[in-house]
Amino acid sequence: MHELPLVFFTVFGQTAAGALILLMISKQLKHINEVQFRNGLCVSMALMCIGLLAGATHVGNPFRMINMLAGVGQSPMSNEIVAAGLFTGLGVLTAAGLTFRKLSEKQSVVLGWASAVAGLLFILSVPFVYQLETVSTWNTQHSTWQMLLTTLVGGGALALVFGATRLGGLTVLLGGMLTLIAKPDYLAFLAQTEPTLSAAQSGLWVFQSLMLVAGFALSAFMMRKPVSNLAMPILCAAFLVTGELAGRIVFYNLWTITM
Repeated sequence: MHELPLVFFTVFGQTAAGALILLMISKQLKHINEVQFRNGLCVSMALMCIGLLAGATHVGNPFRMINMLAGVGQSPMSNEIVAAGLFTGLGVLTAAGLTFRKLSEKQSVVLGWASAVAGLLFILSVPFVYQLETVSTWNTQHSTWQMLLTTLVGGGALALVFGATRLGGLTVLLGGMLTLIAKPDYLAFLAQTEPTLSAAQSGLWVFQSLMLVAGFALSAFMMRKPVSNLAMPILCAAFLVTGELAGRIVFYNLWTITM
């Protein structure tokens, strides 16, 4: 699949940004400690870097990304690249500073919130890239919803792994509830717009649903009965992120030009 690098870039990037924001809030609320925040931040930024590397392969020559910066302020894709770079730079700087103990408490808070704001800008920049009138299956509010819900589901799942049980769990369940509410209308839209192309994705839709339901069930269980080991949170995150990857593959499979 030609768009597979973009699948990993968008899902991993949105998951990393969502997790960083939730971890930062949880830290300020004292729901997690400094070590949990640092570890979560490092993993989130590693995930973001993997997503960036995957996205760079999509343009063939990574140096082409530099040329894309010429459209900053006018091109949604240019804005997305700048936001991704800003988020990654600030996040990695914060993670390195905490890991090597080079930041004071005040500096870590300032950099942490700066990274969170940059992550939010990145999250908001991505949907604009896919608001294309020429692609009938993407020219809908459901495209934006999918991108934002990945942030809630994936970000909440990753936050759960690093101790943000309350906020991460609530975010996952909120994302799950909104996903279930929006899904019937989205499927109806696709069936009306591109019935043949939509029907070809049924296997992936079923797989995504199974992964998400399993993840939602585990997150609900952990909110009721906190666990002492990482096995269940990691399994929950694996289910949910895999489900989001499957859903994003479907999204790119639905690319079609309106005649």
